[in-house]
Amino acid sequence: NWLETAYAGLCELFESLRRGGVKRLHVESSSIILVRQVQGQYNVVSKRLLKLFWQTMKYVEVGFDHVVPMKYVSPTQNRRADELAKQVVGMRQSCITQGLALPITKNNP
Repeated sequence: NWLETAYAGLCELFESLRRGGVKRLHVESSSIILVRQVQGQYNVVSKRLLKLFWQTMKYVEVGFDHVVPMKYVSPTQNRRADELAKQVVGMRQSCITQGLALPITKNNP
């Protein structure tokens, strides 16, 4: 399910940012469903998704000093983020296949 993947990706991102010392969080997403669920406007009905939802909300509530409410952006506005995400996935996959550890820092997503 793509929404489960989106939530899992958010949890991984939030954990990486937290470990990297990030204190302020501002997230924008081109998934209107994800944004509305995190904002409390849509219910999460899937039991599998509910677990990931609560993990995400835990990071939002206690993982950072300041959190800007999640914002929806259109897919065309989010194109650059999609490109960067694909690069990061490619870098991590390359490091995994080569047996390298890639540290997560503020400057190295």
